[in-house]
Amino acid sequence: MITLRIGKLIALLVLAGALAAAPSQRSFAQDTYRPEDAIAFVASLPDFAQGLEATEGWTAQAYNTRNGYGIWRVTFWNADGEEVGIADVSLERNRVYSAETYFYPSESIMQGAQDTIVEFVRNQPEVQELLDNPWDHDMYLDFNPWVFDGAWSVWIDNGSDPLYALVRPDNSSTFSTDNLQLIRVGFGNIMSWEDWRSANTSSAASIAFSQEEIASRMRDLPGWTSHAEPIDGGVDGVWWVGFYSGDFLAADAMINLVTGELLSYTTY
Repeated sequence: MITLRIGKLIALLVLAGALAAAPSQRSFAQDTYRPEDAIAFVASLPDFAQGLEATEGWTAQAYNTRNGYGIWRVTFWNADGEEVGIADVSLERNRVYSAETYFYPSESIMQGAQDTIVEFVRNQPEVQELLDNPWDHDMYLDFNPWVFDGAWSVWIDNGSDPLYALVRPDNSSTFSTDNLQLIRVGFGNIMSWEDWRSANTSSAASIAFSQEEIASRMRDLPGWTSHAEPIDGGVDGVWWVGFYSGDFLAADAMINLVTGELLSYTTY
């Protein structure tokens, strides 16, 4: 009986060891490839190939992650050491699972694209409805690799109201100028809501403080602070601004930021 129990115990221990050694997920062959294989595979992908061709002095490194999926991580840098591309790939399955590129076109590509893209932007209805004559405005071409997987960017000079346009080729390589589509028209002088509020708060306080009675009142209260609020959402440019010493309201004023006018004020 004792012998039988010992035999069962040994069998259970062997089984437990086998289960512990078994991988929790499917394993893939990972030692049949080299880093240069992974680099060559990613460098041959269309977006990478085009970007690398335009990137002088690029370098790359790859390593076998040895995770349960047989994934290689491949990273590319430009001559300045800035990351310009990254990919996670399986060489065994010849598959790209994720890839990002941040390449800039070469100077020759930029020069070749300039006229085509600027002319395309000038002919867009969205641009023509904002400018009386788009051909009267200087436009400057750039490339933004950080948006929409790379997009042509056109800065449109219009004095204090500049515009910009983002353009991408439709179902084509990143630097192509074929089958262009307008992705976005933006306004160069529009700030975030937080910046808008901060700027207007500062302007309202400055105009109010130019009133000598308010300035004199606050100079007697060290450590004073100011707070401003738009009236009716600031639609008419009217803001209320209050000056505080701690929680005590020492002075307030109504300001028209459009005209820069002090409408009214009170000191307490």
